[in-house]
Amino acid sequence: MLHLPSASRAAPVARLAAEHLLQLFEQAPSFMAVLLGPHHVFEMANGAYLQLIGHRDPLGKPVREALPEVDGQGFFELLDNVYATGKPFVGRGLRIELQREPNGSVEARYLNFVYQPIVDEQGAVYGIFAVGSDVSELFEAQEALAGKVLTLERLEKRQALHLELADALRPLSSDEDIGAVAARLLGREFGAQSVALVEVDEGLGVFEARVFGGKAPATGEIRRGLLDEFGASATGLLAKGHPFVVAAGPFVQSQGSSIHGLLSADESALVMAVPFANDGCLARFLALARLAAAPWEKEDVDLVRAMAERVWSSLDTCRAQSALQAERDESRHIFLNMTEGFAIIGSDWQMKQINALGLKVGQREAQVVVGRSLWDVWPEIIGTEVETRYRRVMGSRSAETFEELVAFSNGENVWLELRLLPMPDGGMAVLYRDIGDRKKVLQGLQDADRRKDEFLAMLAHELRNPLAPIVSAAQMLAVVADNGAQVRHLGQIIARQANHMTSLVSDLLDVSRVTSGLVKLDSERVDMRQVVDESVEQVMPFVEAKRHKLTLSSSARSALVMGDRKRLVQVVTNLLQNAAKYTPDGGEISVAIKVDGARIEVSVHDDGTGMDAELLPFVFDLFTQERRSSDRAQGGLGLGLALVKSLVALHGGEVEALSAGLGRGSTFTVSLPMLRALPQDPLSDMGSLLVSPKPLKMLVVDDNVDAADLLAMFLETSGHEVVVQYSSTDALEKAAAEKYDVFLLDIGLPDMDGNELARRLRASSQSAHATLIAVTGYGQEYDKESAIAAGFDYYFVKPANPKLLVELLAGINPA
Repeated sequence: MLHLPSASRAAPVARLAAEHLLQLFEQAPSFMAVLLGPHHVFEMANGAYLQLIGHRDPLGKPVREALPEVDGQGFFELLDNVYATGKPFVGRGLRIELQREPNGSVEARYLNFVYQPIVDEQGAVYGIFAVGSDVSELFEAQEALAGKVLTLERLEKRQALHLELADALRPLSSDEDIGAVAARLLGREFGAQSVALVEVDEGLGVFEARVFGGKAPATGEIRRGLLDEFGASATGLLAKGHPFVVAAGPFVQSQGSSIHGLLSADESALVMAVPFANDGCLARFLALARLAAAPWEKEDVDLVRAMAERVWSSLDTCRAQSALQAERDESRHIFLNMTEGFAIIGSDWQMKQINALGLKVGQREAQVVVGRSLWDVWPEIIGTEVETRYRRVMGSRSAETFEELVAFSNGENVWLELRLLPMPDGGMAVLYRDIGDRKKVLQGLQDADRRKDEFLAMLAHELRNPLAPIVSAAQMLAVVADNGAQVRHLGQIIARQANHMTSLVSDLLDVSRVTSGLVKLDSERVDMRQVVDESVEQVMPFVEAKRHKLTLSSSARSALVMGDRKRLVQVVTNLLQNAAKYTPDGGEISVAIKVDGARIEVSVHDDGTGMDAELLPFVFDLFTQERRSSDRAQGGLGLGLALVKSLVALHGGEVEALSAGLGRGSTFTVSLPMLRALPQDPLSDMGSLLVSPKPLKMLVVDDNVDAADLLAMFLETSGHEVVVQYSSTDALEKAAAEKYDVFLLDIGLPDMDGNELARRLRASSQSAHATLIAVTGYGQEYDKESAIAAGFDYYFVKPANPKLLVELLAGINPA
């Protein structure tokens, strides 16, 4: 009976498929299934079980629904009985008919199996564990062997037959061989044409017979049926321990018994059946038939009875030995192939067994473990929590599971998960595994979570910084509205802080797009010397403000790479900004370009704060920053280096960080595949010409009143006629009444989003040919693709670049 804790009722499969047995359950050669509830719902079935039932999917179905063709064969009733009584059922060689192919015919199979009730801590049955094997092939093999057992010579003396039988049976180890030997000897001695070894289940009223030919090499077979088929006369005598004989002089009892049919004998054949009683119940009998004029004699009956008793005794011994050997083989297989260390410790602390993985994890050799005291084998655990737990389990006989960092004698520290299980003999089983990798992963997750929390805190801080002056400036505008100089100054503050916030958001989006694989490079031939010049130009105000000395050097005649110029400038700029941030005022920063084989290397070195050895392996990871003071004097979100690494990787390059330690500066080196120089295109430096602005009639739609009005004011200063609407519904009415050259639409409109508004404008003949421009805060590539699909011609992310917008409008001709 399987005992599981009550918690397992919520997850019985997880409990039964414990870590070290899950793989065994799935790959076990025996079929296994777990059935839950009074309707026996399939909760689990391994591959062997699915193969038996034709690879149908029974999971989640009651057994009567999953296997309807089994109805009426007694198996459902067996399950009901086991569930109701809590008593296991063992079946040997029971016939079952299964439809193993869809719409196919029913196929008979023969099974050895056990229905084992599953009970909780209170002893209540809530499931059944079915395990067994398909022994059909064994029966077929038996039939093939049956014809070969009848070729031995007859013994010279009939009186010594039982001695010969004993000698013949002694070395045998299978039911088939024992039955075959018995049939051969009976066929030779009595002229038996067929012999049957019959096993009976009186409780179920069924029998199973192994039928062998007695003379000619005939094929044996397994036959099953109801006990009533033999008739009350025959079964009544056999149940009382008396032989049943037909056509045997004074022993004649009846004619036409179905035992003739069992033996495939003619009704005129002489039949004998002798029982082998088991505790007063009919358990087995041996039957044989022969064609002969002479009737059975009393001596024949006595000799057959003696032979039958020896045969059944040999079968019992053989089965017990086979079961024991199978159990040992299975236990040995499990022991040797477990996915964790396993050891058995005696009640005297002597090491009795240990598997190979246990030796490996425990860092010991087999010859120094088995037979020795646990404390002699692993003296390093004496005085530790491991010893305390071992002694507590040995004394309390209660299992324990725990994790412990064990310091082995070779100086290595290993995290182990140990499960201590008391054994019935007073000893203890120990299952243990190295969980060092799991601990590292857990620590990594904890570190990542900590870095994420730090990053979010910094993000909130950085976003609040520009918000404060923006809010203050906005409030001041209402007070100083008549003072032009102050209004311009406040406007500059707002623009500067808004640009800072835009930069922060852009960095966040950049990291998101790059790490999600959404960035597409616009590759061209790029000179890294020009990239460095542009980057230096961008950071010079910051460098000069901190009075840094910036030096440039290049040993490369050609520094061409294939890449996205804008993104490469972003890489070098981030590295220079990083160096400037962490270099004290008056420090030195240098940028060097050199050729290393077929690669271009750009190195940025500073003599600033440097990095400790613990940070270096993680400096390019997202959410990682060097420790900083609470005043956040250096600023930034710690996204720059993560973005650098991702962008460099997209270019097929590598980036490396080096530092001699805190206070000793840092060096970041970007390595990219070099591109051979090509002749310069004489037209490459020609700039594009802009078409002169033409007055356009425009409709601006945005539910943000301030944003809509400011955009309209800007467009009007460029000479355009602009109408503003704050909802999609009003915009549609306006577009239906008047014709416009250009529509500038927000996407996130409340009553109807901008994409739907664009689709309706395109569907109207009045606005079908107008230019549609999206001006929105949604900046992901997916958002842009959705807008273009909805009918937009152009897409701008707020705040829109005024120069680009003016250039775009200059190229649009009035309708």
